[in-house]
Amino acid sequence: MVQGELRGDASQVISGFGGVDGAGPGDITFAGDERWRSKLAQSAAGAAVLASEVPGYSGAVILCAEPHVAFTRIVQQLVASQKPPAGVHPSAVIAERVQLAADVHVGPLVSIGEGAVIGAGSVLHAGCVIGPRVEVGAECVIHPRVVIEHGVRLGARVVIHAGSVIGSDGFGYVTDRNGRHVKVPQTGTVIIEDDVEIGSCVCVDRARFDATRIRRGTKIDNLVQVAHNVEVGEDCLLVALVGIAGSTRLGDRVVLGGHVGVAGHLKIESGAQVAAYSGIMSDLPGATQYMGLPAIPLAEGMRVRAVQKRLPELLRRVSALEHAQGTEDVP
Repeated sequence: MVQGELRGDASQVISGFGGVDGAGPGDITFAGDERWRSKLAQSAAGAAVLASEVPGYSGAVILCAEPHVAFTRIVQQLVASQKPPAGVHPSAVIAERVQLAADVHVGPLVSIGEGAVIGAGSVLHAGCVIGPRVEVGAECVIHPRVVIEHGVRLGARVVIHAGSVIGSDGFGYVTDRNGRHVKVPQTGTVIIEDDVEIGSCVCVDRARFDATRIRRGTKIDNLVQVAHNVEVGEDCLLVALVGIAGSTRLGDRVVLGGHVGVAGHLKIESGAQVAAYSGIMSDLPGATQYMGLPAIPLAEGMRVRAVQKRLPELLRRVSALEHAQGTEDVP
């Protein structure tokens, strides 16, 4: 599975996983750097994933070029083997013309609206609300109290964590001559492609007309807001408390650090990386690192930050020069 080389006891049975310090004889662990490799000889782990053997460690070893990645894939398989059994809990409420594929798990108090389609092997945990005409692909995991509104489409292997809302109305209003806010109907949908993972308490709003879209492989942290008509490219990372205003487009592999705010109707090109607490107010070219408010290229931002630290000293020097020349401001 991880294209590694086994050294040691091939009959060792592994049923769990853990860190170097806490793993037991039935667990597998990994050591990706010298800090953990130095502790491995004292570890009770039954097996370890390593880049090279560690003297003194007696367990089985799987040698891989990327131990952390290989270990992660092994853990994914162990976790997948523990998923709940197929079946529908008697307290679930399922409307007419719902299509449940084989091996679906529907937990307690789940609600599934009319015309919804749930793909093979998917898991709907307790209290989920799946609206009318929602399509959930194969092998998806929808955690407790997630709400997926009408007409939303999910690809395969999508994971959505507890409390998130997918497909609520976008924040759209027009203001009349009397200053009253008139709601703009949000008639579009949300499309989430394969292998997307969405954290807890995330809101992804439906589009005004077409679709808000999260493309393949993107990972979204907790407490993120994705507004209406936004498009997020493939393999992006959106860290906690990111907010993206309406109709903005992100290319592939864009990384937005925690608390980044993005204004509406912008284009962030592929490969852009934006540091935490930055504010994006204009289009950003790709394959560049940014920081600050407004966001500017990282090297320029670091120079600005260095100057900011010297401002008190510079102010004192300017005041001293003005005093010496008799040009200081008169109160």
